[in-house]
Amino acid sequence: MKLTSILRVGALALAPLLSVAHAADFPTKPIRIIVPFAAGGSTDAVARLVGT
Repeated sequence: MKLTSILRVGALALAPLLSVAHAADFPTKPIRIIVPFAAGGSTDAVARLVGT
């Protein structure tokens, strides 16, 4: 009785390791960030820092 319970718990603990998740190749193309303010301003500078 105890042995089967231990084996069941062990199987449940190891189950997530059996299914390996692979990350998708996202994004597959460049992302465009549109900043609705003038170039050279502080908003533009922050957008360029975030975009890198």
